[in-house]
Amino acid sequence: MERRRGLPFVVASLLVAVACTGSSDPASSLSASPTSAGGVATPPGAASLPGTLLVLDGTGSLVTLRPDGTGRVTLAVQAPGSLQVSQAAWAPDGARVAWSQVDDRDGSPTARVITSTPGGAERVETTVGFVPFYLSWDPTSRHVAYLGNRGDDVGLGVVAGASGPEPRDTGLDRGSPYYFSWSPGGDRMLVHVGDDRLEELTIDGAITTKVDRPGVFQAPAWSSDGSIRVYVRRGRGLTQGLIAQVDGETREVATPKGAVFMVLSPDGRHLAYQALEPDELDIYDRTLPERATDVGVTVLDLRSGEIQHVSSEVAAAWYWSPDGSRLAVLEPVYASDGPITFRWRIWGGSASFTTPVFSPGLTLLQSYQPFFSQYAQSMSMWAPDGSAFAFPIEVPGSLTSIVVQPVDRDEPPYLVSEGTFAAWSPT
Repeated sequence: MERRRGLPFVVASLLVAVACTGSSDPASSLSASPTSAGGVATPPGAASLPGTLLVLDGTGSLVTLRPDGTGRVTLAVQAPGSLQVSQAAWAPDGARVAWSQVDDRDGSPTARVITSTPGGAERVETTVGFVPFYLSWDPTSRHVAYLGNRGDDVGLGVVAGASGPEPRDTGLDRGSPYYFSWSPGGDRMLVHVGDDRLEELTIDGAITTKVDRPGVFQAPAWSSDGSIRVYVRRGRGLTQGLIAQVDGETREVATPKGAVFMVLSPDGRHLAYQALEPDELDIYDRTLPERATDVGVTVLDLRSGEIQHVSSEVAAAWYWSPDGSRLAVLEPVYASDGPITFRWRIWGGSASFTTPVFSPGLTLLQSYQPFFSQYAQSMSMWAPDGSAFAFPIEVPGSLTSIVVQPVDRDEPPYLVSEGTFAAWSPT
């Protein structure tokens, strides 16, 4: 993952749309934007949505709350110039959360990875060697891997036993950019580093080279049951080989042209990917739709080989629902003038619908969207049952706010809290 850089275009205002397009999906009947008329009231069904939201609120403090906005618990308070909270992530079992915090109260900045229960109890603090800008729990909910700047490189570290009585921080590796995927057992990772390293790395630091010529892509993928691994191998010219190792058999499942962005479904069955050529990579270029005519997200069944085309327009990011039955695709919406806005395309296999357009929160655009294939492995915007999802938007005259968008019932999206980041608990 690259170090954080600014975007070439800043979305500065909100364009409100009041009608959805698409299919017979119940949510396609949504008739109001969450930002129109100052916001839509919390619908009655919000109280029955499962799980808990982890939110960086309008003050920069980290909180948990119910999907209807109740039950708010403050885990960490942001204090400019002394305490800074950044990344946060749920453990896969939902029992704990982790976050990165920099303490400068004594004039000597100290970086820590902190874990606690969602209610703030059983707090464990671990001093780490550099400031994390990304956190990822391993699938067993025991360890937390983190990435952060180390000079001109990105460093990889692991806090082993991050919720136990004796957590241990280890700096494992460095390189730039840096992406990885945990093994199911939490004892190793498949890492993609720079433009020439695709390796297995154990949490003890042992390295085994897996591919000599990795292609142009971001994060590799390792299924939760360990039976599938996916990566990209360099080909000739712009053509690359999309490689899947399924039940121990390695095969080329596609030959996309250009840089490959991909996300594996939680059950490991389906891969959603998009390939973009060099002149198609800048989604903030208003002339892009004129050139990018053979783009969009494709879903590939890695066992049967079945291919489904989700969209035909350039996509900025996409995220699977927890059961892998739906895909939320973030699409830029271009106009002849005015701001570039975005919308979600929700695809469910046989039908899709699009949400009203909106301006995403700048934190989403600057810190998450450019690296979405990595973040898709460590956080979920979806409710545990896939009935709703949450995301930040810019609200005119107010702070960035978190919207909850139901998809299973005829209820409008609604604002649940001020905030720049939201992740839904896995349980």
